[in-house]
Amino acid sequence: MKPILFKNPKTEKESFYFQEDRSAYFYDHLHYHPEIQLMAILKGKGTLFIGDKIERFEPGDLILIGSNLPHVFRCDEEFYKREDADSHSISIYFNNEAFGDEFFKLPELYNIQQMIATASQGIRIKSDKRFEVVEKMKALGKTQGTLRLIALLDILHDITTISDCDYLCSMQYKHTNRESDHWRINAVFDYVMTNIDKKITLEDAAEIALMSPTAFSRFFKQRTKKTFINFVNEIKIGNACKLLVEKNHNISEVCYMTGFNNISNFNRQFKTITGYTPSNYLKSYRVY
Repeated sequence: MKPILFKNPKTEKESFYFQEDRSAYFYDHLHYHPEIQLMAILKGKGTLFIGDKIERFEPGDLILIGSNLPHVFRCDEEFYKREDADSHSISIYFNNEAFGDEFFKLPELYNIQQMIATASQGIRIKSDKRFEVVEKMKALGKTQGTLRLIALLDILHDITTISDCDYLCSMQYKHTNRESDHWRINAVFDYVMTNIDKKITLEDAAEIALMSPTAFSRFFKQRTKKTFINFVNEIKIGNACKLLVEKNHNISEVCYMTGFNNISNFNRQFKTITGYTPSNYLKSYRVY
């Protein structure tokens, strides 16, 4: 498997750059890059794995990803099968040192400097003001020169004024740059995502990672701050939420479609991960 360090195509004429991605599904391998990334999801939905956190993503999401923070936006399986599948995002990539070592240390940019520091945890911007930010991102993509830099600072300033945000990774999460670690995590992640409707075992994952079950269990917990079984259950329950809400399946059907072998275990895991029983989750969702 190829290394997952991304080298983004910034030219000498750019201190930062705007990128638009549109295809059937997003790049689906766990990766990281030195640039900070502000990403807006315009179309597409699936599972976001970022640092030690697993979340659903969908259109309207605006996420700030810190430097060298491993992440992958894995679209739902339907995007791999539908001929008309369309995933669409826009991103701004910038480096903390791109404007000089002292630029973000200016007193006037203190709030932006603090936001960049916390981006190491990954930030999901939730306020409705994010839609204004996305429109400004689209406009930035059409500007050049000084106006482009001013537009970036305006966008970053807007984000600092938004208090309705979630930090995605735990403060304890520490990223390692060891390539062998990324190869193993990536291979296991791909295995889980392509077999999410089946029984997934620690032993099978350990074999894919070329480790003994005991060594793999310890390795996975150290790198993700969660057990492998908890990781699998979080992904399965995320998929169950989608099936309940979007596909109109009943709870019993969803239990077996997501690889759980009995309804009581499914209900227990659902409540542990979401805070709701499946039936209460559906009720709360329909309120909105």
